Amino acid sequence: FRDETALSVMRHASMPVLAVTPLLSRLPRRIAVAIVFSRASIAAARAALTLIDDGGSLMLVYVEPPGEPRSPSPEGFTTIYTQGVTAAFTRLRLELASRTNARIETVVLRGGVAAELQSFAYRAEVDLLAVGSQRHSIARQAFVGSVTSALARAATTSLFVIPPGRRA
Repeated sequence: FRDETALSVMRHASMPVLAVTPLLSRLPRRIAVAIVFSRASIAAARAALTLIDDGGSLMLVYVEPPGEPRSPSPEGFTTIYTQGVTAAFTRLRLELASRTNARIETVVLRGGVAAELQSFAYRAEVDLLAVGSQRHSIARQAFVGSVTSALARAATTSLFVIPPGRRA
């Protein structure tokens, strides 16, 4: 859909936006949700459950931003960080599992968020990618960019965008 009109709708909508590619002709069986453990991303996971086909799978995907190379030592920050993400995933999986019979998986990737999500969606043959949008100031958006914008512009997979402050 790489259309600026679709992107503008996603940016300004007060309701969830489902942008569908021609490849999605039925309820999605494999949905990946970009998770940053914010209210918006958790709302996206909850909302995605309403779209998933019976027997489908929901993949909660966290992309760790690139940074300094990790030390091979399992002590210190790396362990704390990893256990923190693991614990957050455990809590979220328990909550979501009580709402569905879909299989729920967790995935941790490392790199640029939009590029890693797109690559993962392709490799995992995802039918739908769900994200919780966040509003940024124009200056911040110009400097940092927007994951939702990047995903919409390069979309090869259907995209489900939950606006900020929206409850599933």
